[in-house]
Amino acid sequence: MLVQEVMTKNVVNIDGKKTVFETCQEYSKNRAGSLVVTDKDILVGIITERDTIERVILKNMEPKKVKVKDIMTPNLKTIHALAPLEKAAKIMKENLIKKLQKTNRNKRI
Repeated sequence: MLVQEVMTKNVVNIDGKKTVFETCQEYSKNRAGSLVVTDKDILVGIITERDTIERVILKNMEPKKVKVKDIMTPNLKTIHALAPLEKAAKIMKENLIKKLQKTNRNKRI
């Protein structure tokens, strides 16, 4: 079985220059718990609801002023859409992560 057969097909992206407030609007609008952060369609990281809470809300920062690129988790682990599912499981286990982003060779989503 291949990665593309089981992974989420409609991943929501957000530009790293957007604010955390705009990110929260996207979480709500798309019923998503995380967003892939891009810069000109190149994958640069991920932001999750947990990141938003821990890095902005609990630090009493202003969501309308904080940029996504400043609190995102960079270097999101990726895997090619045609990779075997076993490879994805191995990467996730080795890195203790819950999410992988499928990409093509150029890290384009």
